[in-house]
Amino acid sequence: MLALQFAALKPGAFNIVNIADVVIKGEKYPLLHWTIEEATSLGFTHQRTDEFVMPVRVGSPDDDEPATEPVIVMQKPA
Repeated sequence: MLALQFAALKPGAFNIVNIADVVIKGEKYPLLHWTIEEATSLGFTHQRTDEFVMPVRVGSPDDDEPATEPVIVMQKPA
């Protein structure tokens, strides 16, 4: 997917990906790190990682605490 996005974007364009690490059966999978690593190997430059505040935190015992998800901001070199 990242390779197709890199090929499709014009030089200087941004690519923004919302992805978070997951835990499955007690094992953590670092999807955020893997995505940044793969994107930079394809030629994107990692500009920053922002936190997107989710409007609703469904199923959380503490619904008053806002949930966030990482958003990777990358750029195709000009």
